Amino acid sequence: PGNATIRNDLIDEILDVQSKGGWSADGSMPDVDMTAMAIQALAPYYKTNSDVKDAVDTAISYLILQQNDATGAFPNADGELTAESTAQVIVALTSLGKNPSTDRTFRVGEKNLSPIDGLMRFYQENGKFSHKLDAGENDMATEQSYYALVSYYRLKNGKTSLYDMTDLKDTTPE
Repeated sequence: PGNATIRNDLIDEILDVQSKGGWSADGSMPDVDMTAMAIQALAPYYKTNSDVKDAVDTAISYLILQQNDATGAFPNADGELTAESTAQVIVALTSLGKNPSTDRTFRVGEKNLSPIDGLMRFYQENGKFSHKLDAGENDMATEQSYYALVSYYRLKNGKTSLYDMTDLKDTTPE
C-alpha cells in the first residue's frame, strides 16, 4: 500500500478508539495525556479532514473540562496535576495553531489562568520542573515542559509546529 493509504488507515485507527470525548491508554476512561497526544497526531489533518476536525473538537471540549481552575494545570490519569499532562495539552494546542496563553477557552478561574501559567507552577529555581506541585525536580517533567515551551515559542514566533521543523535550515558547513 502507498503512503497515503497507510496514513489514512492510521488516522482511522486513532479515530476508531476515541471514547467518551477523548483517548486512553487502556481503552476505558479518557485521560488528558493520551487525548492531547492523539490531538498532536491528528493536528496536520484538522483543516482538511472533517472526521478529524469533529474528533479533535470533541477532544478539546473534554480537555477544557479537565483544566484546574486554581492553577491552570491539567491532571494525569490518576487525577493528580502534573507538568507532563499540562505540557502535552500545550503541545496539542500549539499543534492546532491555538495559543495556549491567550486562547479564551483555556483561561480559567478567578485569576484567568492559562495552561502556560499552569505549567510554570511546576518550575523550580534550578531551571528544572517538578512532576507534581510542591515536589522536587523530575527529569521527565523537565524534558516535556521544555519541549512544550519550545512548541509555544515556535507558535508565537510564526514558525512551523514542533513536529514540523521544515523551516529550519541546515547551516552545517560542507
